[in-house]
Amino acid sequence: MKIYGHDPTGRWHDKVRPRNPRTELGYTRPQHAVERGVLSYRKGPVPALRHREHQSVGNLVCPLASDGRTVDMITVCGVIFRGDGSEA
Repeated sequence: MKIYGHDPTGRWHDKVRPRNPRTELGYTRPQHAVERGVLSYRKGPVPALRHREHQSVGNLVCPLASDGRTVDMITVCGVIFRGDGSEA
């Protein structure tokens, strides 16, 4: 099941998840990854629920730099979990 109701691959983040108080964490972490050049892992409640059965999410924000120094791309990998702990 897709958390957004569609495949967001190749789309700009702000087009997939417009910025608002419910989605702010989804902007803060990638921004910190760019500024600091470090990975960020989080597991916890889904801040912007689309489906009621999605109770928690684990995701990793990975900054990438084609020159080895300046972050020019971010990849995010995530797993959505149901209330019983199984993957959604």
